[in-house]
Amino acid sequence: MPAPSIRCERALRKEPGSYDETHADTDLCAGRRRGYGPPRTSAAALVGNIEGTDVPMGPNLPTYAENLENALASNLDFWVDHDAELQERFNAWLAN
Repeated sequence: MPAPSIRCERALRKEPGSYDETHADTDLCAGRRRGYGPPRTSAAALVGNIEGTDVPMGPNLPTYAENLENALASNLDFWVDHDAELQERFNAWLAN
């Protein structure tokens, strides 16, 4: 199997056979390009070492299991229910 960086380039070009049905390679590449962890759990296994070192990359990513223990949760329902009101209040505060 090619190195992750080569798989990323192939997956981003959507070359035939460059990524599997879960698109784990594509997700891994997305994480590398944005500085975030892979958005799919299935892609986490593809995270290797920091390029050119023997240091694992996983512990440096926000989606690493141990890092998620201290993560702040976001409640989508709250924002759906209160976005307009909070935006109005924020804009009023900015105007003062």
